[in-house]
Amino acid sequence: MTVKFKVLGEPKGKQRPRFYSNRGRNVVYTPKQTTEYEQKIRVSYKRLLSEKIPKGTPLEINITALFSIPKKFNKEQRQNALNGKIMPTKKPDGDNVIKIVLDALNDTAYVDDSQVCGINFVKKYGEIPQIIIEIKEI
Repeated sequence: MTVKFKVLGEPKGKQRPRFYSNRGRNVVYTPKQTTEYEQKIRVSYKRLLSEKIPKGTPLEINITALFSIPKKFNKEQRQNALNGKIMPTKKPDGDNVIKIVLDALNDTAYVDDSQVCGINFVKKYGEIPQIIIEIKEI
């Protein structure tokens, strides 16, 4: 079984949890931008498939993060970016993009992210900023 879907918009990475003190109690919360992007990933998956991949099924996840081409690029740089000759070395870090995708799909696409046995990640420029996610049974 293979499931492939897109999440439109500029790729985002998982942000660190935030803390604040309320009447002597430390409160931990996830930043709003992270929770909203995780929800966007879940909705994109659920539009395609509503059931979870059964527990114990080993999975491989391929994530392609396509970032918008900077406006300052000239025509040649733009073409090189689309051909993969220029790669985005900006934030977010690849590990944070992987983390937000795995956490968002946890208990939605699969029972637990411990089922993920392989991950392939690529960060590129594209005409349309998006994340392309492919989940495959191994």
